Amino acid sequence: GAEEKPDNTVSVIDAAGNKVVATITTGKGAHGVVAGSDGKQVFVANTFDDTVAVIDVAAQKVVATIPVGDAPNYLVTADFNRDARADLVVSNAASGTITVLFGNASGFSGQSYPAGA
Repeated sequence: GAEEKPDNTVSVIDAAGNKVVATITTGKGAHGVVAGSDGKQVFVANTFDDTVAVIDVAAQKVVATIPVGDAPNYLVTADFNRDARADLVVSNAASGTITVLFGNASGFSGQSYPAGA
């Protein structure tokens, strides 16, 4: 969707049946989507809310909403600090920053850094 009427959902698709089986409300401008390596979480960049939604795959619902920089659009997840928890890097188009979020027992914590040359 556009800024005037942004999409705010992601669809759960049954790959075998090739059909939508659920729709999850995330945030304004649901854009970038990435699954955690363990398949238990999916992360969605909400471009017009300046947040990332964390979806619990089994429950099919948003379990956390994390503020990030302006207009997040792309996400990468991995265990960057090797603590057996998913970590997340988010590119924020409007602010020219990246947000680095480290997974911990209570969710995620981190900060934004300038990006570019």
